[in-house]
Amino acid sequence: MTYDPARGKRIREAISRGKFRKVHALAAELNVSVAAVSRWQNGDHTSLESACVGSAVAVNGGIVLSNFVQANPASNTDCQPILKYYVQTGAYTPGVVMNFTQSSVNAALSDFTGGYSVCNVSLKSDGTWTTQLQ
Repeated sequence: MTYDPARGKRIREAISRGKFRKVHALAAELNVSVAAVSRWQNGDHTSLESACVGSAVAVNGGIVLSNFVQANPASNTDCQPILKYYVQTGAYTPGVVMNFTQSSVNAALSDFTGGYSVCNVSLKSDGTWTTQLQ
């Protein structure tokens, strides 16, 4: 569902005409959530084109996204953690989306998918990395 001023107007008109006395019935008729109907009634026309789904962790009282993709209407997205971590040096501004492709060039890869629990990562003087899984 994208921003559609007419949709919000139709929702308000349907409720005012008494066709849908309950928000639940209207939501079911439009195949949207009750919360979506309430938001439209109250003038919140947030576009779902900008909605994303993904994985996140809580760190020091904040939320850090590890990955995200654009959400698709009427679909499920399976987010499965894969225990691979990239180690790289450089500057990063918290809260800014990192360009993973660019940032992972020449990075060290710590792949824990084989059941390892410790990885020692070292940066050599020539700028390359060594990893030792334990």
